[in-house]
Amino acid sequence: MVLACGSLVLLCVEGQAVGVVLMINKISQKGRYKKGRVLEEKAKKELMEAGYYPIRSAGSKGLFDIIGISSVDIILIQVKSNRRASAKEVSLIKKFPCAENVKKSIWVWHDRKGFIKEYYS
Repeated sequence: MVLACGSLVLLCVEGQAVGVVLMINKISQKGRYKKGRVLEEKAKKELMEAGYYPIRSAGSKGLFDIIGISSVDIILIQVKSNRRASAKEVSLIKKFPCAENVKKSIWVWHDRKGFIKEYYS
């Protein structure tokens, strides 16, 4: 017999518990991806309204999710949802070598508040 409670599954044989398995919730992983994608699209829209041509790095596991190009400068953006970037991510972004007209930034989305934007030189 198998009893499930959320992410935990209890395995029973003849009424005796023989093991517990922690299941990975793939739905929540898909949900996080979808939310990240939606937020990246919101960031692209803001960039377009500010006069940038935005390019989304699809499936990005890299340092920046979006690149915005204008006639004056370039902006590299890491998009986060409801949490700040880790100290390691911030350090990598700060150390990333760029030309003078390139801005590096982290945009953190807070539900019902919008983006909070941090810029690094």
